[in-house]
Amino acid sequence: MPSKDPNSDKAHTPADREIEQDVVRRLDEDPGIDASEITTEVADAEVKLTGTVSSKDELERAGSLARGASGVRHVQNDVQATSSAYHRWTNKMPGEEEL
Repeated sequence: MPSKDPNSDKAHTPADREIEQDVVRRLDEDPGIDASEITTEVADAEVKLTGTVSSKDELERAGSLARGASGVRHVQNDVQATSSAYHRWTNKMPGEEEL
């Protein structure tokens, strides 16, 4: 999983790197989530998750796993469920009308 750009304006502190490693490990090891499209950024013990997952359950699980990492003060979960997940929930694609 990609992490925060080291050349950005907020440099990683050792504590932020540890938090990021813990969050990434938690996401990777959890069998209930495919975290391959999730990006994790940490600054000042605040975690920002972005990317996509295939279901609302995975989206919520990602936030929960990040909040459970040691040292995390706040989680901003900007992960989105994909259209294919919407299709599974509703059996139609976004914008598709019933006939």
